[in-house]
Amino acid sequence: MKTISSILKSTVTILTMMFGLNVQAQMSDYKFEQQFNKAFELVVTGEIDQAIPLLETLRRADRSHHQVNYLLGMCYVRTGQHLNVSEMLLTIASNNTDQHSQLGMVENRTAPVRTWYYLAEVQFKLGHFRESRDAYRTYMSFGRLGMEEIRMVRDRINEAEAILFPSRQSSVTLAALQP
Repeated sequence: MKTISSILKSTVTILTMMFGLNVQAQMSDYKFEQQFNKAFELVVTGEIDQAIPLLETLRRADRSHHQVNYLLGMCYVRTGQHLNVSEMLLTIASNNTDQHSQLGMVENRTAPVRTWYYLAEVQFKLGHFRESRDAYRTYMSFGRLGMEEIRMVRDRINEAEAILFPSRQSSVTLAALQP
């Protein structure tokens, strides 16, 4: 009986996240801000597993808060949980990114440019290589990346293209081997 209850609870959680079913009463602005600040603090200190339930509650209370979508999607990517839901959340957040977004400020509803990086990562993990490559390119187009990050993103783009176009990759490799 507990197993069925657990399965039902998990199913409702996933459906709520995917379809935005409002199964929770509205949250006051004050309580929303308090939970947001706590969740953000947990993310910053690396306590991702503790931040996720708070972010899920915030997401149910306000599905259009792009920082919440970003933070929850990023946490799912970093923990390897709910990757399909993560892709959906990060796609929504990517529709409202801002180079000047101040992460961690509840009144700033835009998502940071780094949303594109995590979207590319989750798409790569899900095997959506073309979309991943395009998201990495979008992330790079915003500039302001360090040399190490540029190299890492270019490597991921090359990995995606090697999977998408294996014959082109092997002909380049053969050409490099010719004396």
